[in-house]
Amino acid sequence: MARRRISAFDQETKRLKKFEKSFFGFMWTMVFTIGAGVVLLVVKSIQAIARLVFRQKTNSSDEAAPEAASSPSVLESVDASAAPDDLYQPNPMWELVNIPVTNRKQAMTLAPQMLKQAKETAEILNGTANPETFFQRYDFLIGRLKIMKTCKQYGVTFTGEDPVITLAQLSRKSFRNKCGCHMIDRCFEKTNEKMASLKTAKGKQNAAERFNESFKPYWPCMSETMIQHQTHKYNELLSVVRGALASEGKESEAKMPQVPDFEQDPYLESWNNRKSPQLVNLEMPELPFTTRFDFSHVRGYDFGMAGNNIPILIEGKNRKTATEDILSLNFFLEQAHERNAEIPAFAFSADKIRFEPGDFSTDDYTTLSMLPLTKTGKVPKYPLKMTVRTLSHDEAWNMKLPDGPGGDEIFGDIYYLQSGEIGKATIFCWRHERTKEYASSVNHIFKIKTNQSGMYLEDSLSQNVENKK
Repeated sequence: MARRRISAFDQETKRLKKFEKSFFGFMWTMVFTIGAGVVLLVVKSIQAIARLVFRQKTNSSDEAAPEAASSPSVLESVDASAAPDDLYQPNPMWELVNIPVTNRKQAMTLAPQMLKQAKETAEILNGTANPETFFQRYDFLIGRLKIMKTCKQYGVTFTGEDPVITLAQLSRKSFRNKCGCHMIDRCFEKTNEKMASLKTAKGKQNAAERFNESFKPYWPCMSETMIQHQTHKYNELLSVVRGALASEGKESEAKMPQVPDFEQDPYLESWNNRKSPQLVNLEMPELPFTTRFDFSHVRGYDFGMAGNNIPILIEGKNRKTATEDILSLNFFLEQAHERNAEIPAFAFSADKIRFEPGDFSTDDYTTLSMLPLTKTGKVPKYPLKMTVRTLSHDEAWNMKLPDGPGGDEIFGDIYYLQSGEIGKATIFCWRHERTKEYASSVNHIFKIKTNQSGMYLEDSLSQNVENKK
């Protein structure tokens, strides 16, 4: 009897041990599986972060994946080979490859900075609907990748796509054309939405014209493919305008689009035949208006285009005159703050006005310009204009970065009457606030005019254009 009870006990013990073995084996398998999943998730997360900068596009060797319907990333990966006639040459003024890399220490320091700038620029390019931003930042991105390529030669390695491959892709005209056409589409969609919100045909027509005018300064930067695509989109907008005019009985007022003739267009011909830019002494004609500036000995930077208006450098005693006029506008900036406490107290500072350019080929310094005669050959109401700048392009760019230092950015235009007095001014003031939690940029526009009683603040407009948490 005792032997049977012992046997039953032994059998129960064996069953428990077998259960424990299988249970703990299952538990260890689960732990291993979960651990492997966590490691895989971490690896995938790192790869995802890397693809924010170098987004990959893979195709099977047997069957190519269908092309996505959405806009392609500026940094998709493709075959780096390109025909010589498909090679794009960026504008050196926008490319900004002026950072020397001579040793591994410099390369290790610069690499993360260039990678960060490349990522931020790519995100801007993938979403911008502004032609100026697109063309300048596209070349700027090429410049960052060229510096990263140099850093790689000193042993620096990059996670994700090889910057050399990405640089090869961005340097292809065919890829740039595709990105440019998608930017045109975004600009078209934005304008189309704006036109839909306008009630009058005249307002719709003005919006369509602004769409077209925003691209004209960049025709020299655009390929024939891009210009034809932009003209096609302009024609679509004009068809909306013609419909609105017809409903108001004014169909004949709609303008027909003009496709640029690459062989006969005066502006493109002037650009293609431009001379080498240089700093020149300007011979000023007898001025048909009064001014406090001395134009007897002035210089300007000639970009080499025939008939182009050359900005006049502000030097010598003219700087004192310009500084006085610029600082006089602080009264109206202070007045705007007093009227509305939510508007920051902006102010020009004499030591922050940029008269000396870092590079004459840029437009980030304060200059004077003679405005052309009217269509009837008369002297315009505002014959002289001063373009005011307080930051270089690089300083303004760094200030705007999501993790940049932030600060105030002030610039604008001052127009002078024939009497030599200030007739009107438009001042643009940005306040960029940056913290660990958010990045906010608020734009304030102040319009100053003159009547019989003198100068006055006509209007101020504030717009929060960015707020990231």
